[in-house]
Amino acid sequence: MIRVLRSGKTSALVVWFVVLWCMLWADLSVANVISGAAIAVVAIALASRLGAPPGLDRAVISPVGLVVFVAHVLWSLIKSNLFLAWEIVTPTNTIATGTVDVPLRSSSPAIAMAVSNVVTLTPGTVTVGIDDETSVLTIGVLHLGDPADVRRDVQRTERLAIKAFGTRAARASLGQEAP
Repeated sequence: MIRVLRSGKTSALVVWFVVLWCMLWADLSVANVISGAAIAVVAIALASRLGAPPGLDRAVISPVGLVVFVAHVLWSLIKSNLFLAWEIVTPTNTIATGTVDVPLRSSSPAIAMAVSNVVTLTPGTVTVGIDDETSVLTIGVLHLGDPADVRRDVQRTERLAIKAFGTRAARASLGQEAP
């Protein structure tokens, strides 16, 4: 167990768990830091001992990709909030609702969940459904213009999510796509 905890990556993971633990409790106290560290060490030790099933393609977190993904999400939130505020303030009604099916390139449940949550967080859009078998998201849109634009935006979010925390196979498939 000590050998597992000496890795620099593991130390960063413990720190990340402690930060999340303190955020979960909404209190930065000595007790929360210590209990978060203890839980993180036990969880990491158990996970490393159990290991991954053979042939499992693990997700790899890219710090740069994660920053780009978070920046994209924040920009999407700002843009859609400003657009929605403008819709409320102006006397004209440009609401044109509709749904769009967006096929995802990745079959990863984590990527589908991240993309669907980003879509739902963004005002004016909501994930209506996810088809696990075909990896298709159904998106409800408040201001539906061109469905191709919605597909492009959602697939861009998916591409950034894959670059941020996708598996090696998913990243390789992105490299094979035409730009």
